[in-house]
Amino acid sequence: MLGPLLFRLVVTLTITAAAGGTQVWRHPAFLVFLALEAAWSLVEGYLSRGGRATATSWQSLNPQQIPFVLSGKWWLLARMGYHIVLLGYFGQIGSSTASLATLSAIAGTTLMLVAIGLRGWSMQTLGERFRGYEVRAEPRGLETRGPYALVRHPSYLAIVLFDLGMPLLLNAAWLLPLLVVLLAVLLRRVSAEERLLLTAYPVDYPVYVARTRRIVPKIY
Repeated sequence: MLGPLLFRLVVTLTITAAAGGTQVWRHPAFLVFLALEAAWSLVEGYLSRGGRATATSWQSLNPQQIPFVLSGKWWLLARMGYHIVLLGYFGQIGSSTASLATLSAIAGTTLMLVAIGLRGWSMQTLGERFRGYEVRAEPRGLETRGPYALVRHPSYLAIVLFDLGMPLLLNAAWLLPLLVVLLAVLLRRVSAEERLLLTAYPVDYPVYVARTRRIVPKIY
């Protein structure tokens, strides 16, 4: 559980120090950002224990799962690039003007807190059925309770909210258009996942789709 947290913190500290020096670490907005990053990692690490049971190699993976797996890897790379650009900008320029007292910072912090809660709620609802690399029919059936009664992919919504809040907190709102790239890659993953869910639950999933939205309640 601590491995992903330490990796995330080391990468964050390294990028900001390389861009603006270690003094950036003492900036109040960065300290809040660091705390929220740590909270996100701890929630993911704790709630993913016992889950994510999946294929262990490409050879053992069902070929139908490959587009879903590959879209996830592209999405991960896109998010990594987004984080690097954001942290590099904050270390180099943004830290000189960022403040926790702005509406932007307050909104960003709020979005990230909501995202952490939603991500945790989603993962806890699925429990051992939460899988990062494979979609298949589960003995307990299709989950439609909790956050899954609101949208079909609440966990992805949480990640979008987190990524939306980061530049607002770190005084880098001009980077928000980059989210369009992330969303485009994410929607490819969502489409691939929904095709697998339809195969796994040919009776229940069409009914579920008919009464829910993909990611944003009542909108999309």
